[in-house]
Amino acid sequence: MLISSQLPNLHTFVVVAEQLNFSRASDLLHLTPSAVSHQMKQLENHLDVKLFIRQSKGVALTSEAKQLYGSVKKAFSEIEFGIEKAQAPKVKKLVIAAIPSVVSCVLVNKLAELQALLPNYQIHFISQHQIVNFEQQNIDCHIHFGNGKYAHSVAEKLANEVVYPVCAPNVYEMRHQLPLIHYAAGMEDKPGGISWQHWQKHFQLPTIPAQFVFDEVGLTLNAAKNGVGKALAWHQLVKPLIKDKQLKRIGETQITLPFSYYFVTPKCHTQRVELSILYQWLQAQFARAC
Repeated sequence: MLISSQLPNLHTFVVVAEQLNFSRASDLLHLTPSAVSHQMKQLENHLDVKLFIRQSKGVALTSEAKQLYGSVKKAFSEIEFGIEKAQAPKVKKLVIAAIPSVVSCVLVNKLAELQALLPNYQIHFISQHQIVNFEQQNIDCHIHFGNGKYAHSVAEKLANEVVYPVCAPNVYEMRHQLPLIHYAAGMEDKPGGISWQHWQKHFQLPTIPAQFVFDEVGLTLNAAKNGVGKALAWHQLVKPLIKDKQLKRIGETQITLPFSYYFVTPKCHTQRVELSILYQWLQAQFARAC
C-alpha cells in the first residue's frame, strides 16, 4: 500500500476530523467542499474503510476514523517538528558550571554583555559546588572557588577574595549595636568561609553569637540590605551592592580567604576561542572596583 500517494488526502482528513464539517474544512484548506468530499472518498476507497457518518450538520467519525486520526495527527506533527528543526539556525551551546553565589551576585546582571560577546551561543549555567569531572560531565568550564589544583584540568586565577562586615546605609550609625547576621557556609565555601566567631577571634574581639543564621548567601545579604543587622560579606559578591549603595562597608579591616576564584577547563579545550572570550570577560567582571 503506497501511503505517499495519499498524503494530500490524509492532510485533508486531519482537518475534516478536527472540524467535523466539510464546508469549514474547505475554507481552511482553500478548497471547494466538493473537492474535500472527493478527497475523502478517495481515501476511503484506498483504505477500504468507512471514515465518516454523514449527519444533518456536518459529519461524525467512525471508530476506524478516530484511530486513524490519532496516528496521522502524530505523524504530521513529527514531520512539522522535523522540518522546523532542519530549518532552525544552528545554535552553539556553551555549558558553564559555577558556584551559585557567583552567578546570582556577580554575573546575572551582566549577562547582556556576555550575550553581545557570544551572540551565536546558547549559554547554559549549571550550579555545581564540587569541581567538575570533565571526563564524565558534558560541561565546558567551571567557575570554581578553591586552591587551583585540579587534576587533568587547566586553572586560571580570576580573583582573590576578602571578607569584611557590611550593613545597610540607613543603619550605619548604629553599626556597633546591630545584631550579627551569619551565613552558615555551604559546600561551596568550605573550608574557605569564615564565621563571626572566626572574625572575633582573629581581631581579639568579645565573643558575641550571631542572632540570625542563613544557609544561602543571597538571603544573608538581603537581610543586611533590609537593616536587620550586619553581615560578613565576600568582597567579590557584595561590591555591586556597595556600588549601588544598598550596602555599606563597615571599617577597613578585612580577612583574606585562603582560596581564590578560578576558571577551570579541560586541557583539550584551552585553544577554544569562545572560552578565551569568556575568561577575559570574567576577568573584567572580577576586576571591576566598587
